[in-house]
Amino acid sequence: MRAHAAQLSQYNQVLASLKSSYDTKKELLNDLYKELQDIGVRADAGAEERARARRDELHMQLSNNRSRRNQLEKALTFCEAEMDNLTRKLRKLERDYCEMREQVVTAKAGWCAVMASGERQRRRTSSASPRAGLSLRR
Repeated sequence: MRAHAAQLSQYNQVLASLKSSYDTKKELLNDLYKELQDIGVRADAGAEERARARRDELHMQLSNNRSRRNQLEKALTFCEAEMDNLTRKLRKLERDYCEMREQVVTAKAGWCAVMASGERQRRRTSSASPRAGLSLRR
């Protein structure tokens, strides 16, 4: 009889422990359901299908964004290469312009020297003979 009483006492302790555990888990589950309702999640039969559809949609958007990013990176690389090429062309054109400008300035200086020389010669001739100066002016 004592053995049965001890065993009954043990069973009662196990039962109390199980009830306590059950109550705790039930309370946690109710809290989780309440949180789901608070954030607007419907836990019904179609929820899993909606979640899968949303996941697939997000994966597709991610894939599209990655693809677009790759396209933009390629375009950026192309633009950078084109910019480098145009910069090189611009530098070459600037050098060519400077060389041509130098040639024009040199030619103009030469022409001015010729004109000045001609003017000096005309003045010398006109001051040497006044009639020669008159004939040149006509």
